[in-house]
Amino acid sequence: MHILKEFQEKAVRNLLTYTYEALGEVAIQIPILLEAPTGSGKTVMMADFLYNLVDELPQQPDLEDNVAFIWIAPNTLHIQSLKSLQKLYANTAKLRTIDLSDLSNNPVLNPNDLLFINWSSVD
Repeated sequence: MHILKEFQEKAVRNLLTYTYEALGEVAIQIPILLEAPTGSGKTVMMADFLYNLVDELPQQPDLEDNVAFIWIAPNTLHIQSLKSLQKLYANTAKLRTIDLSDLSNNPVLNPNDLLFINWSSVD
């Protein structure tokens, strides 16, 4: 994985803490948002967040650890993100990066799948 800067590590840790609290709420939809300026490393921070989330969820009491993710981006930015995270996750089996073509034979997300799509494919 990528080594984060101190502010990035703090943002990821805060986001993880908030996520565990939100997942523990009953029947409430709580938005979880990573917001940072251009060039701050949002993709790398989110990659680290997802990696840590799937690693730590099994140790969180009363939280479901059978999770999959959908990464939605405008235009062709989902391809850029897919390639970037494929490189970051190359030496781990914790997350499987996929696109819609990987779902052509079996349109089901499996645990720890990370599906990359663009906004227009949501239609």
